[in-house]
Amino acid sequence: MAFLADKLKKILEQNMNEGRGLAGYRGQLREMFGISEDDDGLPLVNRGERLIDPRHLDAREIAVTFLGRNAGPSDVRRAFALREQYGSFQEAEGAVVLPSHFAKISAFTDTVAGLVDALTMEAYTAPEFIGDSLMEVKQERVNGGKMIGVMNDGGVSDNLNDAEPYPTVGLKETYVEVPDNQRFGNVIQLNEKVFIYDRTDMIESACKSAGTAVAYKKEQRQADCVLGITNTYSRDGNAANTYLTTNGEIPNNYTNSSTNQLTNYASIDSAFQILEGNTDPGTGFEITVAAPQLLVMPQRQMNLESVLYPEFIRRATDTGNTLTQTPRSLVRPIAPIVVSRIWYNRLIAASVNTTNAPERWHMGDFKRAFRYRQIIPFQVNSAPLSSEDARRDIVGIWVAREHGVPFVKEPRFVYRGTKE
Repeated sequence: MAFLADKLKKILEQNMNEGRGLAGYRGQLREMFGISEDDDGLPLVNRGERLIDPRHLDAREIAVTFLGRNAGPSDVRRAFALREQYGSFQEAEGAVVLPSHFAKISAFTDTVAGLVDALTMEAYTAPEFIGDSLMEVKQERVNGGKMIGVMNDGGVSDNLNDAEPYPTVGLKETYVEVPDNQRFGNVIQLNEKVFIYDRTDMIESACKSAGTAVAYKKEQRQADCVLGITNTYSRDGNAANTYLTTNGEIPNNYTNSSTNQLTNYASIDSAFQILEGNTDPGTGFEITVAAPQLLVMPQRQMNLESVLYPEFIRRATDTGNTLTQTPRSLVRPIAPIVVSRIWYNRLIAASVNTTNAPERWHMGDFKRAFRYRQIIPFQVNSAPLSSEDARRDIVGIWVAREHGVPFVKEPRFVYRGTKE
């Protein structure tokens, strides 16, 4: 839309006149697209706060607005070539082109880069990708190895006389194995004809494909970890499956799975009893799970809601002579999450049949049970052109990438119910 491109040009002029320059324009552009980061450094798209929807911008109008009404292939190629040679031109003002020309050319390439970033981020943060909501995400700079912790033995005397010293709590190192980092990415290529003809949809399609592909790969890895398809848990050199139906040897002395279809609130109560029957392997203290989340397959969403949110509950005695009614079912604070179809399909791919897969459900404090080691948060970076790219009229290349790995941190905080 022409008026949106004109609006961006006015924002550029305002930043230049008020001394913030091109850096101010780039920052304001991201804000208008609603792009930011959360506390964990993960990309965040504030769709409700954006002032410009990137899907409404027209590539041809951007070229005309910043490069001139008669902008052609040579102008577009020259703009991107200067960007590749001098980056964002921050140090090139007055050295290659006149300041006014420099500002317009730089604003054009910055606007295109911001548009690519916003559209790719839009796809990457789509609502169907729920993995990050179920894992603690922590930025780190290591590959594989061990997550080191300190474990105490819980040794405290019952009662001390006035002259007795306080005992020293026994401390020792404990660790959980972490898999090697995983690297995924995709490439976005823009042809000069995108800006000569009205082919904005090609930009959106390329960005959506790249963002979705990277997010999908990450989602699959996270789903496999949480669902127990991939078992990474190994504490102090003692490997165990994520979900156990009977206690193993210390430190893997936990039970967090049972045959338990989610049919009513009694199913949830049974899961609580199993989950909170676990103890810390060092101290022997009980495990407590407050405000757990519930995870079910898409086929059981309606069933879960009928269990959690009925208007009233009626109970009959064994003889059926007495009927009691209560206005609410569960008093425990529970925040249910219904998984996307991706998670169900991961179970099918892992050879769980179509009878048992819909009945799988999970409950617990997922962020205490699972962690995502983030090496490089999702980002979209420009990449240099090759001679082959130039021969194919490619003017801009961006790489959408993400590096990280999911792993099981402490399975005692999550439960799995199955049909079989």
